[in-house]
Amino acid sequence: MNILLRSIVFAFALILISSAGSAVAQEVDLRFEDYEERLQAILKTRRDEERNFVQEVVAKVKAGDLPERLVETSFKWVLNKRPDTKYPFVYFERVLRLQAKRVDLESQVPRFNYNIYKRPAFRR
Repeated sequence: MNILLRSIVFAFALILISSAGSAVAQEVDLRFEDYEERLQAILKTRRDEERNFVQEVVAKVKAGDLPERLVETSFKWVLNKRPDTKYPFVYFERVLRLQAKRVDLESQVPRFNYNIYKRPAFRR
């Protein structure tokens, strides 16, 4: 009887742990989804390539490949040093790359093709 009771308690504990783990995972996903939306809005991303770059940066932060602090200081630099710019993304991408290079993480910053600016933007 004692073994049966232990088995039931153990099974119940496993159920609680797995449900708590999935709730934490959902909370983390929502946090990074909100983080991405905030970055997209602050950086005023206009083109799909810009949006994809931000998505990749957030994915690297979520995976632990890029420190969140590095991303935060990069976009705060843009807000402080270039407050009147219409297109803060351009500065953010460059500052992020330079700061990552300084701490030897340049390889973790996603590639970005600057040639997209040679063709006209799609107007909505």
